[in-house]
Amino acid sequence: MEKIITDYGYRCFGIQDPLRIITGLLKNKPDLIFLDLVMPITSGYEVCEQIRKTPSLANIPIVIVTGNDGLIDRVRTKFVGANGFLGKPIQASAVTKMIDKYLEDKQSNLTKSGKQSNLISISETGIITPQHQAAVNSIRKQVLVVDDDQNIREVVSMCLHKLKGWDVLTAASGQEGLNGIQINNPDVIILDVMMPEMDGLAFLRRLRSTSATKQIPVILLTANRYLPDKSLLTELGVVETISKPFLPVNLVRQIDKALLN
Repeated sequence: MEKIITDYGYRCFGIQDPLRIITGLLKNKPDLIFLDLVMPITSGYEVCEQIRKTPSLANIPIVIVTGNDGLIDRVRTKFVGANGFLGKPIQASAVTKMIDKYLEDKQSNLTKSGKQSNLISISETGIITPQHQAAVNSIRKQVLVVDDDQNIREVVSMCLHKLKGWDVLTAASGQEGLNGIQINNPDVIILDVMMPEMDGLAFLRRLRSTSATKQIPVILLTANRYLPDKSLLTELGVVETISKPFLPVNLVRQIDKALLN
């Protein structure tokens, strides 16, 4: 990484000790940060959050580089404030593309001698802005997510908690979800249709058969090819259906809209 950056005409420094990252950044004041996701003691996610909470470093672009290129990693990097996503193995063209992308404005005013920190990182373009944070509801809701797919449970939970500040409970099966409702009384249920043993429709029928739970709003997550008949969904009290795959931020908006209606 260092050779790629210096060969491209920029100055580069590295920080290997996770405990000295913030002090090193404050001392060197880089224009761009490459942050490694996997480090001893701490993780790139935690370091990124620390950087964003440091006023003098908060606006520096951060690109997280990692071998993990999954949906969860990409979503989480957005929530901690990373700007870019760079996969391993590292390609010189990908690194220089990131440099050009995030230092374009500086390049118009400065020669290629800008300072950069080399930590290595991964993320998809985009920062959670103050406008997004301002959208958090003043009323704290409790949401139950019932889905046998762990990735879906994690993505939905992360989105609702980070963007809305809601308390999120999860269940990996219909029966686990019904058991959880006996302990907690969620304001809304996000339910997968296709699940083993007890599918979404069977869960709904059980839910509606009890007076204590029959009024809880339910939002259905489904692939279009498995979408049940609309009249049946209305009968079972489904307030909204959301198709997979979905964009995490759009999911939050759709849930918000459904609950308002």
